[in-house]
Amino acid sequence: MKRNISLDIARGLSIVLIVLSHTPFGYSYLFDFFYVQVFFFLSGVFIKSSHTVENSLYKKVKALIYPYLFFAVISSIAVLMLGRNTIDGIHLYDPDSFDNGPLWFLIALFTLNIMFLLLNELPQYVRFCMLWVIFGVCYYLGLNGIDDYTDITKAGISLPILLAGNYYLKIEPFFRKYRYVICLLSILLCALFIWVIPVHIGIRWMKLPDNILLYLLASFSGIAFILSISCIVESILILRKSLSFLGGYSLFILCMHWPIIRMLYDKAHISNNNIIAFVVGAIVCFTTAGIGVILKKYCRFFFK
Repeated sequence: MKRNISLDIARGLSIVLIVLSHTPFGYSYLFDFFYVQVFFFLSGVFIKSSHTVENSLYKKVKALIYPYLFFAVISSIAVLMLGRNTIDGIHLYDPDSFDNGPLWFLIALFTLNIMFLLLNELPQYVRFCMLWVIFGVCYYLGLNGIDDYTDITKAGISLPILLAGNYYLKIEPFFRKYRYVICLLSILLCALFIWVIPVHIGIRWMKLPDNILLYLLASFSGIAFILSISCIVESILILRKSLSFLGGYSLFILCMHWPIIRMLYDKAHISNNNIIAFVVGAIVCFTTAGIGVILKKYCRFFFK
């Protein structure tokens, strides 16, 4: 099957936004309410109706849990060597204990995939109804700050996002044909949710709007923006190559960028200037992606 470059570009754009949001970049509020949802959406694109827990569990473990354990152990060793925590204070199930918080996403994505695969075994209409029931319950739990280390609440509130991704390839020709119109409309909607009806979403911290429809509308507006932009820049050679490269190694960028950024700003005392923050973010993205190339080649047990 031919690789879908626009989806790699979408991953690349989103991982750049995630990295920028972890620097002092002053315009993160323009995109921090949707970038995580883009990755949940993209995760659903290639899940087929034939995929079940039985035939897909090992693939999900290898794709998400193996990398999590690899970077969790490396981060734990680094934290211990730097004296930032003790052996008793480090717990592999808690990324914050070894100072690599973004790894939460791998656990949440794994839980989300397992939930969806379990639902995939049900008849279509039962699956659809159960998905929305689980979403509603988890959204209520999220509003009340209730979750555990499997991130089941975060996964549950992301189920509709992954479901939408599951149907994307069917409407991708429409997206490509009307990419400029969709881009303009999504920009207008995002502007609405930034300045007119401010919507603040932070799935990791379960920061959610009380209105469940605002959560869905704001999330899908941001997703539509990223997808339409990806279709547009696919024709621009330098952007296509650079962003698709970052998208192809987004896992490694996600897992390595935070300790590096923290070290640069805490120890090197880099200026909080927006331009410098953008440059730092870009350098970190390409550096960690480059390391990812090496790790993928020589640590094949952990990375498919």
